[in-house]
Amino acid sequence: THIVLTEPLSQEKLTQLGWQRRFGIEDARDFIHYYRLTPDNRLLMGGGDVSVTFGKNMERDRNPRIFRELEHYVVSVFPQLKNVHFTHRWGGPVSVTVDMAPAIGFLGKGRRVIFALGYIGHGVSMTLYNGLTIAELITGKKSSRTSAFFVGRTIIPWPPEPIRFILSHKIRAYMRLEDRFLYH
Repeated sequence: THIVLTEPLSQEKLTQLGWQRRFGIEDARDFIHYYRLTPDNRLLMGGGDVSVTFGKNMERDRNPRIFRELEHYVVSVFPQLKNVHFTHRWGGPVSVTVDMAPAIGFLGKGRRVIFALGYIGHGVSMTLYNGLTIAELITGKKSSRTSAFFVGRTIIPWPPEPIRFILSHKIRAYMRLEDRFLYH
């Protein structure tokens, strides 16, 4: 996922935005956009398109095109920020399973390693939830979290390269088309 962060916004700019309750916001796209105000009055926007790489090349996780698209999107949602300066940009890989559902489980027979994957662009919110779930798994506590459908489920493996690369691009293209059709 990719994230951009503005310079601190003046009180005048904040008033112009009309964002009175400071709640974080997430839209309903396949390639979600999420944004929030930070404690020092910066606007953080994340999400958007993703990079797909061949093999284990993770260098494309910070894609300048996607950063530019996010910055443009900030201004399209908040035209009051037309001349805002973006001070930070960062990104990382998106964890996606073949069936688009998250998974938490134990690795191997010794039950000494726990994994969580398949956040599909919702990592910010899912990390806290999954952390609580993992803590309950470690302590043996039974809860609605530890009995969720994605805990201990079988994961369908991605096919090997180049099939994975081609399939990933086809899925991404479909999701981009769906977002363009539904949200433009």
